[in-house]
Amino acid sequence: MILTTKENLNNYAVMHPRFASAFAGLAELAAKPFEAGRFEIDGDNVFINVMEFDTHPEDGALMEGHRNYIDIMWIVSGEEQIGVCPVDALSNVTTPYDASRDILFGEIPVGTTTYLQMKTGCVCVLF
Repeated sequence: MILTTKENLNNYAVMHPRFASAFAGLAELAAKPFEAGRFEIDGDNVFINVMEFDTHPEDGALMEGHRNYIDIMWIVSGEEQIGVCPVDALSNVTTPYDASRDILFGEIPVGTTTYLQMKTGCVCVLF
């Protein structure tokens, strides 16, 4: 996991062969007027899902997990608290792994979750 700011994001481009193109794509989209949707940088290898949503209380929230993709979350405006834990620590998987979407959902485990306070300009990379 990496927690940084948009200004320092390029310091991490050497960590993965696709990070440079992903970070450039994020910066380009963040500079434009907001538009929700999927934006392909390199087909299914690197793409950006731009979303806007209202945060909600932790009670009843689910964690998502992936096996193939790396999540890069850039808070363009606002703030959000994100809970992070190893996928293997999810005690109750509520939606089993769907390989076609590379996602599963589970309840937030007590005692193994780290909380990140994400504010405007924060970037989190979750492997």
